[in-house]
Amino acid sequence: MAFLAWVFFRYAFSAGSHPPGSTNISRTSILAAAPCAVMVFVWSYLTNGDPAYTLVQAAVNDLMR
Repeated sequence: MAFLAWVFFRYAFSAGSHPPGSTNISRTSILAAAPCAVMVFVWSYLTNGDPAYTLVQAAVNDLMR
């Protein structure tokens, strides 16, 4: 996702007055990861999974990224 954000900001906004910084690229990557984390909880709920276990696993996964 970071690569896609870099390509988008590099070419879509290349004609702008100032080049995008790494802050915009990292924010885009974080926003792209958020729906993935939410879907973990949705699938866990749909399969009657343990919510506490799902929360710990999602938190560890997000910390390791």
